[in-house]
Amino acid sequence: MLPGMTMPLDPELLAAFLPEWQAMAARLGEAKDAAAAQPVLDGLRAMAEAMELASLKAMLDGAVLDPFDPAQAAGLAGALARRAAAIAAAGADAPAAEA
Repeated sequence: MLPGMTMPLDPELLAAFLPEWQAMAARLGEAKDAAAAQPVLDGLRAMAEAMELASLKAMLDGAVLDPFDPAQAAGLAGALARRAAAIAAAGADAPAAEA
């Protein structure tokens, strides 16, 4: 296996994961403030850890939401949704340029 690549993911798990992830990302995008976003971030982080998706976990671990900028959560939500869709399309996780 090439450096930075991961094993292919189970297609059935990905099919179950992606809609849930996208729904959670949408909830993050709708969060009115950082306090409302935090439980959603925690849920997304748990999902990324459970699926062993390092690129999503890295994006979440680096996320610090500004309590005075609610649009920031929407930007992060969009990036997380796009990354998850790319993982599903590839069938594997790999380092993300966006992360």
